[in-house]
Amino acid sequence: MQGKKILVTGGAGYLGCVLCPLLIERGAELRVFDRLYFGESGLLSVLPRDCFELVKGDVRSVEKFPWLLDDVWAVVHLASLANDPSCDLSPTMAEQINHVGTIKLAQIARSRGVERFVFASSASVYGACGDKLVSELSPLSPVSLYARLKIKSERALLGMSDENFAVTVLRQATLYGYSPRMRFDLAINLMTMSAVEKHEIIVMGGGAQWRPFLHVKDAAMAIMTVLSSERNLVDSEVFNVGSNEHNLMIRDLAEIVAGEVSETRIKVAPDDADRRSYRVRFDKIKERLDYRPSLSPAEGVREIAAALREGRLSEPYSSKYFNVIHLKHLMNIPVAEGGESSRTAMLKNRLPAISSRDRERLSDRLKSVADGQLGDPIGSFESSLRETFEVPAALLLHSHYLALLGAFSLLDRDSSKRIVIHPFADARVYAAASQLGLSPIICEVDERTLCFDLTKLEQHVEKGVSAIVAGSILDVPEPLETLQSIADESRCALIVDAHNLLSATVHDRDIASYGSVAVLDFGVDQTVTTLGGGAMLLDDSSLKEQVWDFLACRLAEGPQPFVQRQLGLAAVSAMLGASNLERLYDTAATCRNLQAVYDELLSESPYLRTVHPLEGTQRSGSCYPVFVDFHRLTIDAWRLEQLMAAEKVEIALPKDSAAQIAIARSRGQARKGPTNISPVAAELLSQLIFLPLYSGMTTDDVADAAQALLKLISYFARSE
Repeated sequence: MQGKKILVTGGAGYLGCVLCPLLIERGAELRVFDRLYFGESGLLSVLPRDCFELVKGDVRSVEKFPWLLDDVWAVVHLASLANDPSCDLSPTMAEQINHVGTIKLAQIARSRGVERFVFASSASVYGACGDKLVSELSPLSPVSLYARLKIKSERALLGMSDENFAVTVLRQATLYGYSPRMRFDLAINLMTMSAVEKHEIIVMGGGAQWRPFLHVKDAAMAIMTVLSSERNLVDSEVFNVGSNEHNLMIRDLAEIVAGEVSETRIKVAPDDADRRSYRVRFDKIKERLDYRPSLSPAEGVREIAAALREGRLSEPYSSKYFNVIHLKHLMNIPVAEGGESSRTAMLKNRLPAISSRDRERLSDRLKSVADGQLGDPIGSFESSLRETFEVPAALLLHSHYLALLGAFSLLDRDSSKRIVIHPFADARVYAAASQLGLSPIICEVDERTLCFDLTKLEQHVEKGVSAIVAGSILDVPEPLETLQSIADESRCALIVDAHNLLSATVHDRDIASYGSVAVLDFGVDQTVTTLGGGAMLLDDSSLKEQVWDFLACRLAEGPQPFVQRQLGLAAVSAMLGASNLERLYDTAATCRNLQAVYDELLSESPYLRTVHPLEGTQRSGSCYPVFVDFHRLTIDAWRLEQLMAAEKVEIALPKDSAAQIAIARSRGQARKGPTNISPVAAELLSQLIFLPLYSGMTTDDVADAAQALLKLISYFARSE
């Protein structure tokens, strides 16, 4: 190893702090890559910083360190969540660190010409084997996620081994003994600490379980032995690391500890959730590599007891000595404040609902186009819309905005130019109405239901309006039968803007089938997408040509000459939309199930208000709005957005609503816009955020997003 560069991942951990000085003594050039969950003090206490290179980083994002493996001869991979409880705390995080990160590291190492890769596995892969002695050839019987991930990584790594890349797997027995980065969540270490501090040892499960034990120094020496051995002896090999003599029952182990620490009582508890029991043969490493552990459990007990008595291990019950407790502590701290996120990849707020089936269908239809069999994709999509929503006519257009212009063009603007809109109506509703000379009036919102305040709505209608526009960005369906009655009595139109509401229902009827016209949005983040586009659903098929002619004239009057594609939807977009539409209700059901998971996780927080539809209505599943009481936090919405991004969760703030236009106008930040925004709506708007929601998400994704939000709220809550 003299002069060879070795990368040790997890080198600042329990085993790493013992191994690294040995590598330096043998003349190796050392580079340590560690997340430093437990700091760097353990490593720096045994090695001066100038004799090795310490790189702080996470194995989950090892690709961000392209120089990490420059000139490296061997990788010793120790980095992992190092026991069962830590993996159980966040299975997703465990998978990413213990398996995905492992394989990613090995792939990069092999591509960069690294010759050796030593993987620290665990004898816990043998699981529940009872009294039977097991060897490297025995069937594996894991009983924990930690062990299953070790097996999964072993198999993948061994499959990568080739003539230039030698992989060695070391299934280590349960470690014990003193380390500069001490752990008291290991059996012998914990028993010794309890004996010294309390003069008591508690043996769980009756103590008849078998375990093999290995001193941490002997574990380090096993790695040194593998690195020093000829390649042909260790290439593609699995070795159990320990000694046959140190297979012990837990109750016998307790007797050893009690024998070394005087006046220690042993208490036996009958139950234990840990089902592991295994005895392991260590003949292979002894015979192949002439490796023999040199230290006994009794010696390990004595050195730990001495360190405790001499004050070298202060506050032994501190979380820093217990992996899962410390990790749980870190996961309760924002990433921006030095804490930990369970996620590696960013959870996007919205993604198009495009499935592999959609891609296949689109590909097939494009092949038909190439063969001269285009057909009529526009007509086919419009027909599907008519059948799905049971309306007389459907008109596909280039954008949601054009669909709104078309809807407003049908109004009797001579009787009244006023239209009533929701405070949380999409901003395009206000813009389109204003372009046609209409006067949008923002109605008050019912603070309880988040729908129109019906009393205020009727007052506006009594003054004369040409239309009520139902729809908001909140995925809260209005009581459309009531609104239709109000519209009929006042002889005004009811327009349903189904942006964010497609597939929502009122009394088991699609909201898009209500009103004289419904406007659909097929934007990239909608339940049905054409990656841009919109549509009108009409209750009178004769109006279709009228709308088309109006919009064509409008575009011809604009700064650009009229071009057909500016008005209508492209054929390929219609193909995608038609495929998407077939899955509309399945997609919506998936998203509503995710909304229900959010509801369950967030409903108990006193700082949050989740959104619930009126009785008899059903949400579309298009988004997940939640109101945050920022008055009780030390952060505002913009800071929360940044902090959530650090947690790898993208939230969205409301950026395009009628209420925001009104607020901007009142502050002099906009020259045009309504000014009649109420304090209730303004306050609700200031509290509104949107959590991630799309059909490709999993319940684990929802849990990650909810837990990240709850963590930040708890951390930044004002003291009361």
